Amino acid sequence: MLRAFSLLFILTCCVSIASAQTVTKPIKLFNGKDLKNFYTWLNAPKKGEKPYGKNNDPEKVFTVVNGAIRVSGKVFGCFTTEKEYANYRLIVEFKWGTKTWPPRENATMDSGVLLHCVGPDGGAGGNWMESIECQLIEGGTGDFIMVRGKTQPKITVPVKKIGNQWYYDAKGELREFPPGRANWYGRDPNWKDVKGFRGKNDVEKPVGEWNTLECVCDGDKITNILNGKVVNAGIKATHTKGKILFQSEGAEILFRRIDLMPLKTEVAKKQPKEEKKKPKTEPKKTVKVGQEPEPPPVFDYSQTAPDRTKTRVEPVEPMQRPRLFGGRRPLERLFNLFRRR
Repeated sequence: MLRAFSLLFILTCCVSIASAQTVTKPIKLFNGKDLKNFYTWLNAPKKGEKPYGKNNDPEKVFTVVNGAIRVSGKVFGCFTTEKEYANYRLIVEFKWGTKTWPPRENATMDSGVLLHCVGPDGGAGGNWMESIECQLIEGGTGDFIMVRGKTQPKITVPVKKIGNQWYYDAKGELREFPPGRANWYGRDPNWKDVKGFRGKNDVEKPVGEWNTLECVCDGDKITNILNGKVVNAGIKATHTKGKILFQSEGAEILFRRIDLMPLKTEVAKKQPKEEKKKPKTEPKKTVKVGQEPEPPPVFDYSQTAPDRTKTRVEPVEPMQRPRLFGGRRPLERLFNLFRRR
């Protein structure tokens, strides 16, 4: 019996690992038209009523308007990816609407991106899943919150303490969360849960303007980047893979881009670079100041031309001038001949 249970546990772990997709190429989760790669989950519209559950949205909490996913926030719940993912760069473009709902109609507009979600839908308070949350809230976007389900997620963040709160500090002391929340580095110590709150160091843009949030999930490390600035980062996360969830939490919010990009390390593993062979070149010789340069090499011509010193040259006789009448004085001889006659 024990052996069978052990085998079942190993198989379950293998299936879980295989189900998480490592991102090796860009994935456009939101196609700008519908919720094709997602499903919805909604809790009860009122206390004591039955939850709406999965893919049941009679109040149109989730709709696509003008190329963006509009979350009304009227009912607590979420839209969640169909698949699980690991090792990726999540890029989200979002902006706040204007509408808020009870019980948070006068509170800061609130939502969140939940990473590495595991367990059943609604497993965390009936609304969401066990996960590590990158908080979306006025004045606090980029905070880490550990959303407990069947087990308690944990992460370690370098922080400094201001008052009774912990704030991200790349050079700070390492502290495991929970307990408490790991605030982004510039969250206002005097933050208040009132609609429209803005801190003096806020990186998030004003309500109605688009923001870009990036969550880089690399193994057990998570880095939150808001509008190009690293606002929070953690290591030793207990959860490293799972679904990705976007909250409906009492405030209107719109998402016009939800993309997954591969990490550079994953691209390198997938497509190794070919090494180009460089032609061999002789190292250049440098001449130091005051040093005479080396003389040019002497070419041995004896190896290419014959040795003419050993070649015999035959003398050439001068051309003989033809003689007339057998002598060197032909006119004199002819004159003497006529005198004798």
